[in-house]
Amino acid sequence: MTESTAPLATALIAEMAAASEQILSAYAGLQAIRSTTGSVSVHMPDQLAAAVLSMGAVIPGRNQVEVPGQVREVLAGLTGKSAAVPVSVPSSVGAPR
Repeated sequence: MTESTAPLATALIAEMAAASEQILSAYAGLQAIRSTTGSVSVHMPDQLAAAVLSMGAVIPGRNQVEVPGQVREVLAGLTGKSAAVPVSVPSSVGAPR
């Protein structure tokens, strides 16, 4: 990398890190929906999120991923409305493997 390309490379890595965090956030939201309502059976997000975490040089590894606030709010509105919906909404989920 040269002096002239270093700032561009740094910016691109930052973009990759932000996109990776967005993927993990979406994964956590889907997992929370799954655990709370039992719906969402697509497995591709799991594989994509696991692949993102395997690139540990871009973002730090983790054991838990925070569930987005918007997802928690929607799920909180469902809790206790039927026997099928648990009374608690997860604030985080296990990281994909």
